[in-house]
Amino acid sequence: LSLEVLTNYRNAMPQIAQFLLDNSGLTQQWNNQQASSLIGLAEARKHLSEGVFRDQVDARIIAIADVLKQRQAPGGGWSVNGVATNTTRDPLMTALVGI
Repeated sequence: LSLEVLTNYRNAMPQIAQFLLDNSGLTQQWNNQQASSLIGLAEARKHLSEGVFRDQVDARIIAIADVLKQRQAPGGGWSVNGVATNTTRDPLMTALVGI
């Protein structure tokens, strides 16, 4: 992996974060999309300058985390979509949300 690729990737972080902000609605039912957006925003945040935009990313990270917490099954774990029950938990989804 070349340093140029890493530099290009780091320079793209604001655009990646904006895409995730624009496309990570809090009413999205698919928990994998919520978890993936959360992971992407948290990674992008490391490369953003302090300011209003990073504050927006921080707020969305907290909001998505809150949505996912509300969707957790009483006994732990998440389902593929919506609020999980103890009988609809999915191991792969639980692992993704747990990252």
